[in-house]
Amino acid sequence: MTAPTALSHTERPKVAPGLEVYPLEQNGGRWVLQRGSRYIRVSPAVGRLAQELDGTRGIDEIAEHLGKPWTAVFVRQAVTKLDELELIARDGMKPPKKPGRIKVEMPFTVQFAVLRPGRRMAAMQPVLTALARRAVLAPLAVIALAGLPALTVQQAHIRSLLSNPIPLSVYAALVVVMIIATSIHEMGHASALIRHGGHPSRIGVMLFYLTPAFFCDVSDSWRLPHRMQRVRVALAGPAVQTFLAGACALAAWPMADSRVRDVLLLFAIGSYITGLLNLTPFIKLDGYLALMAKTDLPYLRDRAMTDARRAMARFLFGGTYSRELDRRWTTWFGFGCMLFPLYVLGTGLKLWLGILQSGGTLGGILAGCGFTYAGWLIGRGIARLSREVKVSGAKAWRITVVSVLLGGLACAATFIPVTSSVTSAFTKTPDGVVLQFADGSGADAVRAGQKVELVGNGPVLHPHYLNGTIVGHRSREQVPVTAFYPIDLGADTVNVPADVFRISVGDQTTFMLPDRGTAQVNVGQQPLWEHVYRSYIAPFNPF
Repeated sequence: MTAPTALSHTERPKVAPGLEVYPLEQNGGRWVLQRGSRYIRVSPAVGRLAQELDGTRGIDEIAEHLGKPWTAVFVRQAVTKLDELELIARDGMKPPKKPGRIKVEMPFTVQFAVLRPGRRMAAMQPVLTALARRAVLAPLAVIALAGLPALTVQQAHIRSLLSNPIPLSVYAALVVVMIIATSIHEMGHASALIRHGGHPSRIGVMLFYLTPAFFCDVSDSWRLPHRMQRVRVALAGPAVQTFLAGACALAAWPMADSRVRDVLLLFAIGSYITGLLNLTPFIKLDGYLALMAKTDLPYLRDRAMTDARRAMARFLFGGTYSRELDRRWTTWFGFGCMLFPLYVLGTGLKLWLGILQSGGTLGGILAGCGFTYAGWLIGRGIARLSREVKVSGAKAWRITVVSVLLGGLACAATFIPVTSSVTSAFTKTPDGVVLQFADGSGADAVRAGQKVELVGNGPVLHPHYLNGTIVGHRSREQVPVTAFYPIDLGADTVNVPADVFRISVGDQTTFMLPDRGTAQVNVGQQPLWEHVYRSYIAPFNPF
């Protein structure tokens, strides 16, 4: 006698352990399915279906119980989609664990929860509602905007500040102030959520791309019934940060030159830039959360990038692909989401690469981490594109031809000649100007007669000062480590061994030249592969 075939877990479907269903249709919003830290907004029809999935009825019985417009076909399609989201119970599936104190978010975020406020902060709702009135918010908005012209008036001092090394005391104070501002930023999100009846789940500290910061988990905002409530929660943090930036810019305006003024100005500039970056929707920050809330499209970024990859795969390789989203603009949004992180990373490397190179082995390691991350992003994108093509039904001959052509173009690009340069520090001495190369910064490529450009060693700006020429031979000396970084450690600093070259500036006067700065030595043209090898691999080669 043949044993009966076991039923699939979707034949008598049951919601996954720990799944909670929140009906919100009475307020005109969607329903929310929550399992652990995941919040998924669904239509009222799907929400009611989820309430019926108790494992006691089959597909046909569920369709009959729900009535029109539900049919067995529609029920099966909906159950299949819920199963893909891991919301249907399977053998061995357990309820999600309560989030621990430590949570790791790939690629470079580690969170440590300090408080689990739950509903204890709900008592603040009346106070926060009173503070959210226009009479209170309007002056704050004016201060946030007024800070921009205040910075414009102080642009001469700001230009000098960003073009020269920052004193260590100013840098340390800036780090402390930025951490405090981040905590206030996060409290802005929490306050908006509480005002609308939600509850922050976790508050704590984190390392965000190796930078210490505070965080506040406001995932509960997905239970709010109205889109604009969720948008306000997402934008509350950047709003608070721009207010703080404006207040500091205005406070610094009447001050005399001092380190306190420098901290205020650097904080204002950094906070405005951070606020703008937070509003960019192409990365998973506040602007993206606001866009996702406004459009009411869950997992908007991931789904849009999937459609963008499939559009690229169709253009290059052909084949048949389905769409995750039925809105035309989301495909272009997906391309933006794929390219923008590379743009931000590339901009940061372009800004800091010279400083990192001049810092020798340590700087090279940091630069290498940046390039490795960029390579990982590109490699991950290629792998995902390959998986899409594999299941698309594209013709094998077209896949082969296009892959060979793309590989050939990539190889040919490595032989493009590029002007290569080596970055070092320079110091003005009574006997002239000398270049100083930390170990691992590429001094072996420097020769007498090569041209040198002397520029500023600021954290952001690098103004041009003079041009010179390498003269004489390399010597070995002890050099203050502060020469290689845009931070002024003062007179008492650690010395490190460095290769030193003297340069000639001809008839040019060195009167306006600062005591130290950054130098770019033109070492000639090289193929791209050789430039990459000499700059980022050879310094770490032990042989």
